[in-house]
Amino acid sequence: MDLSEPTDAVTIGVGVGAVVALLVYVANYPTLFAVGTGGFVAVVVAAVLFGRTLKPE
Repeated sequence: MDLSEPTDAVTIGVGVGAVVALLVYVANYPTLFAVGTGGFVAVVVAAVLFGRTLKPE
């Protein structure tokens, strides 16, 4: 990765900013984050299980 390329620098900046924002959000709203993460995991698990019932092995 060449840091002299502006696109790479922007990508790194956005990535770091997103991680920092996520950490700040988790620190301020741990309950909301836990509920949101739990909901997301539940949706993924439900989708996987539903997909398996549609395609029996």
